[in-house]
Amino acid sequence: MSEKGNLRVIKGGANEPFPPTRVLVMGRSRTSPKIEGVTFVDDPETGFDVVAVTAAISRSELLVALEKGHQRLAPILDFTKKLSAHADYRVGKLTKGTLGKGLTAVRPIRERAANMVDFSDSPDAAGLAALAIAYTRDVPIEAEREIGDTFVVSYPLLSGSNKVRVVLESLAEMGLLDRRKYDQTKICSYCESAHLEHGEQCPQCHSSLMPESSPAAKNNKGKGVAAITCRDCGATTSEPLMVLACMECGMATPAEGAEIQNWYHYDLNEDGVAAACSGRLPIMRLEDMLKPYEQACSARDFRLIVDNSLKIAVRYKRP
Repeated sequence: MSEKGNLRVIKGGANEPFPPTRVLVMGRSRTSPKIEGVTFVDDPETGFDVVAVTAAISRSELLVALEKGHQRLAPILDFTKKLSAHADYRVGKLTKGTLGKGLTAVRPIRERAANMVDFSDSPDAAGLAALAIAYTRDVPIEAEREIGDTFVVSYPLLSGSNKVRVVLESLAEMGLLDRRKYDQTKICSYCESAHLEHGEQCPQCHSSLMPESSPAAKNNKGKGVAAITCRDCGATTSEPLMVLACMECGMATPAEGAEIQNWYHYDLNEDGVAAACSGRLPIMRLEDMLKPYEQACSARDFRLIVDNSLKIAVRYKRP
């Protein structure tokens, strides 16, 4: 497996001339290297083939640019080595030489992406993008814990948050991705987010407790456990409730009873490749299956007819 963020080259092509390439420059660069066939743009909506990051930008800024240009599969060249999102090629400085090597390295990605159906306007764009990114890079979708956060797991290849798990699980249920066990985390009981922090609550009023000893505790002369006074109800306790505070919805979950969530790595299989290349996911809902025939019978009416027929069959013991 290649080092995080670096491209595992699918095939060669280093000696071939560059095809016409529009490079979207994100960040500031004093000079743009001159390479035959390569032009530079700074507006994603004008269209681009490759992204070159030359200064610090956020993960969300990169994703917005990719969406605006309808180029979710565009290769990413990181010339800062500090990009928090996935990059297909990383090097410390933008020069004619490093740009040339980067464009050569990501050529296989462009070749695969060029043969794919445009799914930007599809209602299943999020799922198709996940499949297509894994296919064009020829790498698995690996889970990884966020640096400095005990609970949050993300998928660097997709440059997304832990919320992308819902999409990946749906694709796995469709049989387009194969799961590999990664780890378990505790999640919020209210919104199922894994973005949690340890905290303490007052056992009387359930308000958040500040880690400050009460005046009574100072007279304890070191005997026993220091007490904490609740600023809301005034109660003093030496046994606060240990909770996990959710950074998404603001609710608190008891640490001992928190629900456990399984996290997985995902491998693209043959069915996933077929779905990515066709630009269509398998039809899983009755409404979608009947959509081409709505003039004959709506999905709702068909469901009512089937339900009624089943009730009659049960009542009269029909097969």
